[in-house]
Order: sequence, then C-alpha cells, then structure tokens
Amino acid sequence: MEQFEINKFEKGISESIYKGIGDLYRSVGTNVDRDGVIEANQTLTKTSASTVVGFCKYVVSSKTGKSFWFDTDGKIYMENSDTFTKVGDMSEEIFGAAEFNGEIYWATASKEYKVTNTSTDFDTDKSEVGSFGNGTTPHPHMIRGTDLYIGDGNDVVKSTDVTSSVLDLAPDMTIQLLGTYGIDLMVGAKVNNTNSCGMFRWNTVGTSWQFEDYISEDGLNAMIINNQNNEILISAGSRGNLYSYDGSNLYKTRQIPGDYSTSAKSIVYPNSLANFGENILIGVSNSTGNPCLQGVYRSWNIPNYKCLNLDYVISTGETNSIKIGAILVRGQDIYVAWQDDSGESTTYGVDKLDWSSKHSGAYFTTIMYRPGRQLIKNFKELVVGLEALQTDCSVAVQYKADEDSSWTTIKDSPISTVNKTLKRLQQYIDFKKIQFKFTFTTKSNTTPAIEGITCKFEPTNKYE
Repeated sequence: MEQFEINKFEKGISESIYKGIGDLYRSVGTNVDRDGVIEANQTLTKTSASTVVGFCKYVVSSKTGKSFWFDTDGKIYMENSDTFTKVGDMSEEIFGAAEFNGEIYWATASKEYKVTNTSTDFDTDKSEVGSFGNGTTPHPHMIRGTDLYIGDGNDVVKSTDVTSSVLDLAPDMTIQLLGTYGIDLMVGAKVNNTNSCGMFRWNTVGTSWQFEDYISEDGLNAMIINNQNNEILISAGSRGNLYSYDGSNLYKTRQIPGDYSTSAKSIVYPNSLANFGENILIGVSNSTGNPCLQGVYRSWNIPNYKCLNLDYVISTGETNSIKIGAILVRGQDIYVAWQDDSGESTTYGVDKLDWSSKHSGAYFTTIMYRPGRQLIKNFKELVVGLEALQTDCSVAVQYKADEDSSWTTIKDSPISTVNKTLKRLQQYIDFKKIQFKFTFTTKSNTTPAIEGITCKFEPTNKYE
C-alpha cells in the first residue's frame, strides 16, 4: 500500500489546484500560524449595531483613542469604545481622510474640510479648507514630515492650499495613492484610459520626482509599508495582483487566487490594507463576477515567497458578493468595514475580531493529488491526526475524485468522538486524482485542530 502526507499548512494557499508550496488549495476562516497544525481562526462579530448604514471605505484612527469612519454616501461615524455614533452627513461621497495637527481632514469630490478631533458634531463644527483646483477623485491623504499632502487629479497639493499644486504629473494622469518611503513621498498614479500605472518617488524638496517605475495594470488600488521588512506592498489592477516596491522598481510577488476575466474582477480599496504584527491584512472585495473568495486575507513572507491565507470571514458568513472597506488595527483589535450584496437587500456594518469565539464553518480544501497520474488507484483509508477533540466540536470530511463537480461526504464523517486523536476513515474509491475538504464545527472559543493527514491507496494495473 502506498501513501502521501497532507501536513504542509503553515505556507498558506497555493496558486494552483494542482501544485503549490503547501497542501492547501483554499483555506477560509482558518488559522495556520501554529507549525504543522490547522484549526478554525477567531471570528469577526458585528460591533456597529444598526448605526452604520453605508459602506465605509475610509477610516481615521485618532490620537484621542476614537476612530472616524466615512461611508460612500457621505455619512461620518465616530467609534468610541466600540460604540458607533453618527456625527456628520455630507450628503455626497467622501474620497479620502486623515488626522493632522489635532484635526480630522476629509475630501469630497470638489472640496476639503476639517474639524477638531474632539468634535462630536461634524456638520456644525466643520470648516471648509478650500476648493480643489482639479476636483478629480480620488483624493488620497498622506502626512510626510510637517505637511499633509493630498492628491487632486495629476497634482499633489498641501492642506494649507488645496488649489495650488506642489508637484505636477503629466496632464493625462490621475493620482490614486500617496504613501511614504523613508523621508520621501510616494505618488501612485494611473495613465487615464490606458493599461498603465506609475509609482513616483519624490523628496518633497525638488521640483520633480527622483525615481519612477511603470506597470501594466488598469489602476493602483492600495499601498502599505510592511512592518516586518519595510517592503512597500501595492495592490494593483482587477486581477488580484500584489507588487513589491524597493524604492525604485516594482515587482509582482503574488496573486489572490481566482478565475479572472473581463466580467470577473476583484479590487482592494485604499484603506483595506493594514499591518497586524509581522503580517499584512488584505481586504479583498468583489468588483464584478465573483472571481475569487472575498474577505480578509493575511500575507506573510518566507524566503523567496509571499504566503496568503483567508484568515477572517465577515460576520454575515459570506465570501461572495461582498466588499471589504476600511480595516483598522488598534493594539490586538481588528475592525473591518463591509458591504454584503449576497442577499435580497444590501447590508452594511463594521466587525471586530472576537477573541472569545472561533469561526464555526471554517474549512480548507487540499490541492488535487495525482500520484501516478496515468494509473487508476484504489483509495483505502484517510488517517486524520488530531489534538484531543472537545465536546460539541467536529470535523466533516469530503472528497472529489477525478472530475466530480460536487463534494461527497466520506464514510465515517464527521469526526466527533470526544478526546479522539486519531481517526481512520475507510472507503473504497477508484481515482486517478483526488482532493479533500475539511470543515470545522467549533464551540465558543474551542476548535478542532488537525496535525496531519495520511492518504493510503493501492495502485492498480488499470490505465485511464
């Protein structure tokens, strides 16, 4: 009898159903941080109650300890100790925001506004900073040194004068991102009506930028500096592509796995990247056609490879037809804004990571195994090694053989015996290639944990 092992969980999901650096093809709501073990992750729980009624694309984490959330309808919400309150309504979309010198700044399409960060009534207390010279959206905000810079069409302006440009890009460009690289300002822009985008590095003193690099994508989505290695990570285009920037050049490093086309696109919104320890959280949204699973992915680096896992599922439980808005990390707390279009009516909210509850329904599917691809094999046994299984927790096991379009539950599934540490699932299946799915049922903050899996089979003398 021959066998193969399934135990490479810690490297996240593969880029292909047939091969990858690890054993996972899809991994949803799982934790792969424990070496050699996979289990259900913490769950996201709605914390905004019924207050948030729009899609919050931008968030400002204030030095007051509060946070301010801006939705696409122009409503502004203040979060204070997990209680959300509506504090303003611009009645038009907001395209960027920041806190600077004790004030909250935000932009509509044509104007910049500000208010003191202690205000609880933005409608009454706000003042108009000025009207933009171009009025071209979006208006990314970024502090560099003692200045707040804002994008406006092909111009970079300062909060002290949003009409006058301090850096001009080509007239056919639109600035989409602002960031920092050391003491320099990073400017990301697309060339209008083309499949070209550029990153420009400017020291804020010279009359022009010092470095530039272009990639062939239909837009720049989001940018963040990785706390782990000072790498700049950039989401670009509508095919889930991730790029690394080294100060002068862009390199593609990974893609959110999916089936992309002209009618199936994804997007990462500008405030949907966040550092969480040595990891980066990536909020992946549906643009059209649901090309990939959507939620909060986690990215981390191992030598010469960027790993990915879909760590967190929004509180509605959906991973299709959703949008992930602003992500805020504050200490060990993670807040995630979302929009759910999967039902008859659209719903909205802001979730918070619940450290007292695991995500029931978390699952992973393996890659498709093809030992001796041309031979028909006879599956005999799946041996699942577990940490001692607790009361009301279980693991459901399913398989697909060859070209099956749906999952079949394997005999003796689910695994649910209390204190079980080794389970043998025996069933006879003829296959040329085979794939498995494992789904966790959790209770409160207790989850099953799989240490390793062995698939045992016998080759036959039959060819397909």
